[in-house]
Amino acid sequence: MVLDLRGVEFFDSAAFHVIVEASIRARESAGCLVGVRGPEQVQRALSLIGIPESVEIVALHPTHPPVQALLELARTEATV
Repeated sequence: MVLDLRGVEFFDSAAFHVIVEASIRARESAGCLVGVRGPEQVQRALSLIGIPESVEIVALHPTHPPVQALLELARTEATV
């Protein structure tokens, strides 16, 4: 599952809860949640609560579609 954060300007506790729950459910079904890096203020907020440890965050060019995040992740994992 891909979560595109590029257009997000504000996060509240409900948004954090949704991300954590989505990450848990993805792992339970042998999947993963991949986030597309958002604005710096969003990334800082995510880091404060530890989201980067449970969600793979990928930086994409603004014109690339969110599905490109999965391709970037697969490419990175293939070289590890």
